[in-house]
Amino acid sequence: MAVRVARAMLEAGASETFLVGGDVETRASLAFRVVPDPTPYEGPLAGIIGALREASEDVVVVTACDMPWIRPEHVSALIDSLHHFDVAISTGDGQVQPLHAAWKRDSLNQLLRAFQSGERSPLRATRDMNVSLVDLGAGTWSIDLDTWADVEAMNSGPT
Repeated sequence: MAVRVARAMLEAGASETFLVGGDVETRASLAFRVVPDPTPYEGPLAGIIGALREASEDVVVVTACDMPWIRPEHVSALIDSLHHFDVAISTGDGQVQPLHAAWKRDSLNQLLRAFQSGERSPLRATRDMNVSLVDLGAGTWSIDLDTWADVEAMNSGPT
């Protein structure tokens, strides 16, 4: 799944891709650069903070690696919508998906403050930020694979 997400990022023009957290040894065996989670087991906001710290570009697209149907045009749409915002968060079919979003690196301090005050939700951490919601439409792009049944269903899904 991570390979599919990385491919979409690269096809959209990403200058670098890396994984934050998880089983470093297994992920490194896939030939990915792996960044240790700065605060393991503290949720996805910690991973976003890790990505913003590690990235070398001013715009950072962060996508959960269990969202294998992300396509290059989904990545590009977020970047194109970021202009005067701190973050561009994807939406589709009435659902906000904060784990597929484009962030300006200079939003890191705001996220750190939220995290240090106990916040763990990426969406709630954006409360005081300038947010663009980007409607990517309904479709499989927003499906995340959380169980083995989800993974099995992936084999019969779109490619």
